[in-house]
Amino acid sequence: MRHLFLLSLLLLCVTPVLASVVTTGDVTPGGAAIQADPWNPGSNLFVGGAADGTLTIEAGGEVSGNSGFLGKLPGSIGTATVSGNGSQWTNSTNMTVGNKGHGVLNVTGGGRVSSTTGFVAKIAGSSGTATVDGGASRWINTGDLSVGFFGNGVLNVTGSGGVSSDNGFIGKLSGSSGTATLNGAGSFWVNSNELKVGEYGSGLLSIQNGGSVTNIDGFLGYNSTGNAVATVTGDGSHWNNSGFVSVGHDGSGTLTVTDGGLVSSTTGYLGNLPGSSGWAEVSGNGSEWKNSFSLVVGGDGSGTLHVTNGGLVSIDDYGGIGYGIGSTGEALVTGNGSRWNQTEWLSVGNGGNGSLTVADGGVVSDRYGFVGDGPGGQGTATVTGSGSHWSHSTWFAVGGKGNGTLNVTDGGLVSNVDGSIGYEAGGIGQALVTGAGSHWNNSGWLAVGNAATGTLNVTDGGLVSSLNGMVGNLSGSAGTATVSGAGSRWLNTGGFEVGALGSGTVHVQAGGLVSSASGSGSGSLKIGRSVGSSGQVTVTGAGSRWTQSGLLAVGEEGSGSLNVGDGGAVTSIHSFIGTILGSTGTVTVSGADSRWDVSTLLYIGGTHSESGGSGTLNIHDSGLVTVTDTTKLWDEGTINLDGGTLATDSLELTAGTFNMLAGILRTNNVTGSLNNQGGMVAPGHSPAALAISGDYTQGAAATLEIELGGTVRGDEYDAL
Repeated sequence: MRHLFLLSLLLLCVTPVLASVVTTGDVTPGGAAIQADPWNPGSNLFVGGAADGTLTIEAGGEVSGNSGFLGKLPGSIGTATVSGNGSQWTNSTNMTVGNKGHGVLNVTGGGRVSSTTGFVAKIAGSSGTATVDGGASRWINTGDLSVGFFGNGVLNVTGSGGVSSDNGFIGKLSGSSGTATLNGAGSFWVNSNELKVGEYGSGLLSIQNGGSVTNIDGFLGYNSTGNAVATVTGDGSHWNNSGFVSVGHDGSGTLTVTDGGLVSSTTGYLGNLPGSSGWAEVSGNGSEWKNSFSLVVGGDGSGTLHVTNGGLVSIDDYGGIGYGIGSTGEALVTGNGSRWNQTEWLSVGNGGNGSLTVADGGVVSDRYGFVGDGPGGQGTATVTGSGSHWSHSTWFAVGGKGNGTLNVTDGGLVSNVDGSIGYEAGGIGQALVTGAGSHWNNSGWLAVGNAATGTLNVTDGGLVSSLNGMVGNLSGSAGTATVSGAGSRWLNTGGFEVGALGSGTVHVQAGGLVSSASGSGSGSLKIGRSVGSSGQVTVTGAGSRWTQSGLLAVGEEGSGSLNVGDGGAVTSIHSFIGTILGSTGTVTVSGADSRWDVSTLLYIGGTHSESGGSGTLNIHDSGLVTVTDTTKLWDEGTINLDGGTLATDSLELTAGTFNMLAGILRTNNVTGSLNNQGGMVAPGHSPAALAISGDYTQGAAATLEIELGGTVRGDEYDAL
């Protein structure tokens, strides 16, 4: 009796052995049973036919067969669990999770499912959920995997689980919906070819907390009915496209990269084909969309890109915003640390309508850039806010062959080597630099109207700087620049040409300042430089100034005019009006406090050595012209002094025409005869001696001013 009792006790303490392959409910073939291990049903395996059914494979169990179906018929639920290392379900053809009913597949703890083609929610009205969880847990498809083929499908890959397929689809056919979530470090879905999210249906891809998806080409919204959303969020989360990624390929696509997520591709498209729509946001420190070749925002469709809160978009070659004909592209780079880094060129409005906004400390950098690049292209770029910067390591063109607009406002900065507004024939370019701290910095030249039509406005304290400035540069061009308002400046360390080969106009008004120097390049200010060119400069209003520290030529070989009025001021050194034979130059200084100060010599109708074109100097209505050294008239030179003042050390009148109708002439030497018809002549630097080598004729309304104050001629009293 004692031995029988001990034996019974031992039997009670032994743990029951779990069956490794178990089916319950409606399962065909096999029914509800503990199946053989390994188990080969010999044909297709249906779990959940007309009623619910389950399949459990664990503890190293093995099932193999042709095709597997979970939830075969409408209303049925088929559930399969493959759990534990060594547990596996091998299908020589398809694996369907939700055929017409509802299917559930759980692969956990190192389990493995393999098939040729995988479906999650295959038929319209079906639903399916597949979960692959845990390290070494795998669903391996040698062919395609569709999550939401025609029904509503869900794929969850977590805890370092893995899924592989040839091509992947999420929301494949019209009316379908699919969701795939890759969650956790080491969780992955690898596609040896393409991944299409929202091919014809609706798809959602979520990569989070270190999960990854890999494919060659990736699509969000592949066909016109396709609608797709992808999110990549968290450190280590990665969507790796070894080819291109198209967000809104022919349909609608949305991509969000946040909190350290990474998307990589060779080329990225937002709104690729006509009628498509693509939207992307890269937000947060460490978040990046990395393109090893190019990025196109608005290929032939509509594309939008926002880089915010420290996000990064990087491109190793070119980028386009509004690239194709009829496309629309919009890009925003905003917030401190937000960056768009471009190795080569960036085009805003290449053939479509493109806009770029850099705001609130955002930064865009490239090698060279265009706004309004190709024929028919419409481009607008705005750089606004302190710390906002668009940087070009070489040159920058606004209005290439299209229509381009640049706005630099509220402390924004644009920098480049050479800059151009109206770059190529057929182009139209406009640029506005406005507000204190706003700056367009050209370390080389800036051409307003390079070969086309260009307009520059600098207002309300804005600053433009360049080495050399050109307005109306090449033949056929037309350039207009306006510098307006106190603190508004265009500063040139070298020369300046208004109407180089084309037509140029510059307005300095309401306290604006333009400066140019005798540095590199032409080293001078030339207004109407070449044969056939025309240039006009107006400096008007109290505080408005043009300071030229080199030569000034008004009408060098072309036609030039300089108008100084209403309190404006111009300073120059060596100066010419009507320089070369065939040229025409006119300078008019008019109005109280308006002045032109020449610190050396002034030649009218020629150069220092020979006669030239037609030159005219008009001094009206209290305007003032001062010449430190000599003013010389050549044959085609004319001075009309009518109500203003000409103060020159010497005046050469052996040729040309001097009309002194009113006003004041202050000089120490006159070579030739002087006819004072109605003005006042006074020795310069009075008291002084005035020498006239020819005749002096004074009209009845004229005045000769002689100061008397002592006995020493020239020191204490004037002399004629």
